[in-house]
Amino acid sequence: MTYVSTRAAAEQAARQGRLTPHQLASLNRLDELIVQRLTAAERQEVTDMWRAQGSPAAPSPGPADPAWLAPALRIVQEFEGCRLQAYCCPAGVPTIGWGATRYLPPRGMVRMGDTITQAQADELLRRDLFDQRGPGLFTLLPVAAGWAPNRIAAMVSWAYNVGLGAVEESSLRRRILAGEDPATVVAEELPRWNKAEGKPLEGLARRRAAEVALFLGPVMPPKQPPPVAPGRAVPTTGGGWRLDEFPFFSQVDPADGPEGWRQCQTSSIAMALRFLKVPGITDDTDYLQIVRQFGDTTVQEAHRKALAKLGVRTRFTKRCTVAQAQAEIKAGLPVVCGVLHHGPVSKPSGGGHYVTLHGFDGGPRPAWHVHDPYGELDLVNGGWARQGGGAGRDQRYSFGNFNPRWDAGGEQWTWLFS
Repeated sequence: MTYVSTRAAAEQAARQGRLTPHQLASLNRLDELIVQRLTAAERQEVTDMWRAQGSPAAPSPGPADPAWLAPALRIVQEFEGCRLQAYCCPAGVPTIGWGATRYLPPRGMVRMGDTITQAQADELLRRDLFDQRGPGLFTLLPVAAGWAPNRIAAMVSWAYNVGLGAVEESSLRRRILAGEDPATVVAEELPRWNKAEGKPLEGLARRRAAEVALFLGPVMPPKQPPPVAPGRAVPTTGGGWRLDEFPFFSQVDPADGPEGWRQCQTSSIAMALRFLKVPGITDDTDYLQIVRQFGDTTVQEAHRKALAKLGVRTRFTKRCTVAQAQAEIKAGLPVVCGVLHHGPVSKPSGGGHYVTLHGFDGGPRPAWHVHDPYGELDLVNGGWARQGGGAGRDQRYSFGNFNPRWDAGGEQWTWLFS
């Protein structure tokens, strides 16, 4: 493809509002290669032609700015600073404006000696966030497209500072893609990005704190208030607490269909939803039909979307302590957790199984009150002692034999409803 045909295709795509980030990057790189071979006078001539009013190649007005762009511009401008004459950044790269290293097409890379106006600097930053950082973030974190504007703005600010490549390789991205609660992940991960060349910087620490505060700030409320009402916890004779009149669903009920053996997570969450009196959930089949709209029932993301559709605020985490689970139950809320159900308790293994905790006994022999949707687990040897029907209803699983199966290599896969 020639330069002329590439430019024509790009202009057509821009007019239709469908220029993708990788196409823009390709065009920018092609511009750089062309510009490097032009004299200063030729570069100015091309620039003047591009800015000319009435140019037949000028794109039509683009779509309205997304709601996240204004707060993203504010936080980036607060910490970046603006210089209208080119300078070398700490990495030795010619930089101008709000940290830009390249101009809008047809100009290429920033060169030492360049100067721009404040309006040009502001537009460079705006187009970078709008055309590259925002779309790049949504490509790397598709779930972010559904976030409130303040959350997107915080992540775009971080991406502008560290680069999309760093975002792609980050543990923050991996944890969110794995289904963890974004608020928890951002609060834990962003403060770690406070170093330059291995040394902590006070300015970066302040920026990370501001980004975390923006991310955790006011979130757009759902269209309808969440229908979840707190449950009722009552003390047990064993010195603990249990949730009163907790419902039980079997995942291998004939009504669940031929794949009932794969629906432990569905049935376990459905028990919690029924206890919390979520409208529309009378049994696990009701919830199953909703989850299937969003994907495989074994995938956390499908459940996250199903729960959001129901208006239920939940949090999936891989870091839940025994004390935290007990506090949830005492507050009248169930806990759904994943366990390794194969192998001996000294070395548990297996794909995984979900159960619902609805109480616990204290004292010298602490145990969880568990609704196991598949049956009664053989906690010592692995597998099930009994299967199907009501075999898994209100089991007492000792801390000593259950907790090692809940802790899978230092992770505790858990759904929380607080």
